[in-house]
Amino acid sequence: MVYLRVPLRSGRVLASDYTPLVEKVNRRLAAWMPSLISQARRITLINFVLASLLVYLAASSSISSSIMRYIDKRAAAFFWSGPEGVFRRHWVAWSTIQHPIAEGGLGIRSIKEVHVALAVKILWNIKHGSSYWATYARKRYSNGFVSLYCLILILWEIWKGRCSARFESKRFSARSVINNIKFMLANSLAKLCFKDAPSSNELQLVHWIPPITGLCLNVDGASKGNPGLCGGGGCIRDEHGSVRVAFAHFYDDGTSMIAETRALCDGLRPADFLGLRLSIVYTDSSVLANSFKEGRCPSWRAYRWWREAIAGFQRSACTITHVYREANQEQYWWSENILPLWGRVHSPS
Repeated sequence: MVYLRVPLRSGRVLASDYTPLVEKVNRRLAAWMPSLISQARRITLINFVLASLLVYLAASSSISSSIMRYIDKRAAAFFWSGPEGVFRRHWVAWSTIQHPIAEGGLGIRSIKEVHVALAVKILWNIKHGSSYWATYARKRYSNGFVSLYCLILILWEIWKGRCSARFESKRFSARSVINNIKFMLANSLAKLCFKDAPSSNELQLVHWIPPITGLCLNVDGASKGNPGLCGGGGCIRDEHGSVRVAFAHFYDDGTSMIAETRALCDGLRPADFLGLRLSIVYTDSSVLANSFKEGRCPSWRAYRWWREAIAGFQRSACTITHVYREANQEQYWWSENILPLWGRVHSPS
């Protein structure tokens, strides 16, 4: 079904629904004679004639990625073609040519980027527009929360990918990030799960939990730059909150996981030396806490201290658990403030 030249279908629109667009692009390219057109004029034709054929559909529908790749391929063939349309070698990648002139490209606009820009414009009109359509969309999708939700999803997926690459050595691609965002957005739109404000049952009281018996150890580590200057600290407290032992150390260059693991070792050593019986260890690193439960070191660079901590847990028969940073404030202060101090003392002259 086609309405106002836009293909409509119950479900996902297929690439075959854009056959009229492909035929229109092919007819326009066939009418141009490369032997009579310089490459500078070909850039003008691609930017202002060929790209304009897609603007209407790109602004009103979601064009299939295969269609955009096909049009890019045809445009590249036209740009590099010789006399009488003879095929010539493409000396530069088409994605490089699509960069701005200031970045070494020729300023040819990417169809995919234009498509994304038009989609963002629609979200902006929904959030700030005054038309009947914008008013309906805001009421339909919780007062324009769609655009904010999209931004949150983008930042969240990028942050997850960054953490997976840095801490778990897992590679992620832009395509997987985009697919995850599309899936979560479509799922939320279908179920209308948007909320303007959190409900009261989502609030959680975070506070320090005293040990039932014995003593507890709170540790924390930090790295400026990750990797960079790192340090850690902590304290041993009794059930009344009184500090028995406090410590802080500078570890030179390292990652945050190394700082967390070394701070844990530096907390277990004085407890073992002084004969203090620990019943529980608190850390705000869930990765470190889970590594001891699973018996798997989170980073091979920290294996030396992780193995020592395993032996310390076996001797003291205590457990380790994750707490929120708000419940680990004293140790967070030690790890954050010991770094600038030691950085100044040990800075190279």
